[in-house]
Amino acid sequence: MRDRPLLRATARFLFRGASACLPAELQEWRGAMLAEIDFVGGAMATLRWAVGSCFAIQRLRAARWAKAIHPDASAPLAVRIIALYQIAFAVELIGTIAWQIPKIREPWADAIFPVLFCVLIAIFPAVLALGLWTLDDSARIGSMLFALCHALMNVGWISQLSQDPGPVVRVRILIDVAVIVTLLTPSIRKAFRPERLTLRLDAQ
Repeated sequence: MRDRPLLRATARFLFRGASACLPAELQEWRGAMLAEIDFVGGAMATLRWAVGSCFAIQRLRAARWAKAIHPDASAPLAVRIIALYQIAFAVELIGTIAWQIPKIREPWADAIFPVLFCVLIAIFPAVLALGLWTLDDSARIGSMLFALCHALMNVGWISQLSQDPGPVVRVRILIDVAVIVTLLTPSIRKAFRPERLTLRLDAQ
């Protein structure tokens, strides 16, 4: 596969979008990273640079958000286990995509957007994992929906097979069910809710 200007332009666009909300003290780093894209060689290296940079920015933003919103909060052990599982799932998906990329024969102008779409889907569990680690309730709900969709897809796939797919698929369905049940328990739901603030206007 040959390196193409479209791939570099797409990588630069992704980075600009992901880094647009960085604080002022990181703008110099942002400019240096944007300049670095011109020196990344090869299509695979450019794609890795774009995905890795965007993931690093989201991790930094999540850490800063957690420190500001939940300075003393710590995710329960069950939530951390689910987050680690989702990160492992994302790594598996990204590895599968990376293994398939050298087999692409279409021009990058045609293949770049389907590949990026698959990459975005692949990193979605990792984004949810960061949200779980920082006790973001939207990440809890998103994780349950993702586990439900994944379980239903596997059930539908099994129903269309003429032979037993083996224990791995069934175990993953059970894991998805366990994730949903765990995130629905009252103690876990309570951990994701920040303390309520009471606003009061004193009479003058």
